[in-house]
Amino acid sequence: MKIYSGAIGGLLLVLMGICACGGADNEANSPQVADESMTQEQIAVAQLTEALAEDPDNAELYAERGAIYLENGIYDRAITDLRRSLERDSSRVAVWHLLADAQMDNLRSRDALNTMIFASSRFKDRVPTLLKLAEIQYIVRQHDDALATLDRAVKVDPNEGEVFFMIGEVLSEQGDTARAINSYQRATELNPDILDAWLALGMLFEARANPIAERYFKTATAIDRDEAIPYRMLADYYSRQSRLPEAIAQYDEAIQRDPQYEEAFYNSGLVYLDMKELEKAKAQFDRAVKVKPTYVEARFYQGVALELQGNLEGARQAYQQALNLAPSFKSAQQAIERIQAAQ
Repeated sequence: MKIYSGAIGGLLLVLMGICACGGADNEANSPQVADESMTQEQIAVAQLTEALAEDPDNAELYAERGAIYLENGIYDRAITDLRRSLERDSSRVAVWHLLADAQMDNLRSRDALNTMIFASSRFKDRVPTLLKLAEIQYIVRQHDDALATLDRAVKVDPNEGEVFFMIGEVLSEQGDTARAINSYQRATELNPDILDAWLALGMLFEARANPIAERYFKTATAIDRDEAIPYRMLADYYSRQSRLPEAIAQYDEAIQRDPQYEEAFYNSGLVYLDMKELEKAKAQFDRAVKVKPTYVEARFYQGVALELQGNLEGARQAYQQALNLAPSFKSAQQAIERIQAAQ
């Protein structure tokens, strides 16, 4: 086991909460026998565990096993293994990032924040590490700290578009939309492929009722023609502008790229309702529910479409299904009462 000396070693041990309990390592590294019923991930874990039983101080093996645990949502074990890896070798920055990811996914945001604070002090001039710290600070609403971290990143590399995109995110969250727009625009100048920056600009200019928003949404669709979200957002924009046929066309583009995109099915159903095309609306809500059976709003609007078609019993059943999923859904309850009074 690597022994850490001086202030850095002491801070590392405090931060990671490491105890010198060899028994825990020995138990975690007990050999496992792979069999045909195991998944590829389980086999990989068994092989790594066997290797660690022979080489219990191998930081890379702990990191590999921790990454597998993280990928499969076994966060406590991921955190334990990644900590063990860093205890043995704290020089691998990617492992610090993985540890922060595992802690965030395990709803331990304070631990993740402390992890990245330490990592950013260890790797002072590494922009991706500063960006990850800023992202966590943004998530936990430490906006001023996030901007200070991003300012550090700008000083390291003033031409990194992702940094300016993140500055725009923080400023937008703070309500400083003018400066946010400037930051997003700077991000796209430095890196035209930052899809989310174009979408953010579209939303901000739409909020200002500026028709240039359409150009930003369209640019986003051109950046990655296989990505469904920009098409759905352009469709949403057209819908809000009452450009309904154009909205439908873009929802179709989104669905073509992601046939399981329940939100695109649902939103296009709403547009078809506005167009009084009830059969098409109902079909889209049906597809949304097929993809996501717990989609309360889609089940409710199945009822709306059926009620408008005069199928009151079918509508009542759809409303009831929505109410079963969300007992406090007043609109569904009121719709049921309205139908019962009419029958």
